[in-house]
Amino acid sequence: MLDIEKRIDANLIKALKAKESDIVDTLRLVKTALKNEQIAKKEELNESDILKVLKKEAKKRKEASIAFEKGNRPQLKEKEDTELKIILEYLPEEISDEELNKLVDEVLSNHQEASMQDFGTIMKEVMAKTDNQVDGSRVSGLVKGKLSS
Repeated sequence: MLDIEKRIDANLIKALKAKESDIVDTLRLVKTALKNEQIAKKEELNESDILKVLKKEAKKRKEASIAFEKGNRPQLKEKEDTELKIILEYLPEEISDEELNKLVDEVLSNHQEASMQDFGTIMKEVMAKTDNQVDGSRVSGLVKGKLSS
């Protein structure tokens, strides 16, 4: 069992004992998502796989929160925000905008005469250098902005 899984299990037990239903519900959902991913892959999950699942779950919560806000459903938005906050505790800190900017500039400097046709290649390189520690939409927006200017 990996470090993140151990932390999730330990925090789940602690939350069960403290009767913190929000944390219990969220961690159970996360464990289910991890189990489903493990079944789909038909092998044990590594650290990278677990982080991908956690990011996917966090993204779902962000999108749901935005949808509930647009739909004027403050209680459901609050629930999604709470779940998101709990999930984010298990994800590594995202790199800063300044560092991301430097990385994108570095990759772009390797591609002379880069255009929007090179977008996919540049995105792959930047995401590989960030070790997936940043949301793809942040990178995408930054790369598109730099390529179009």
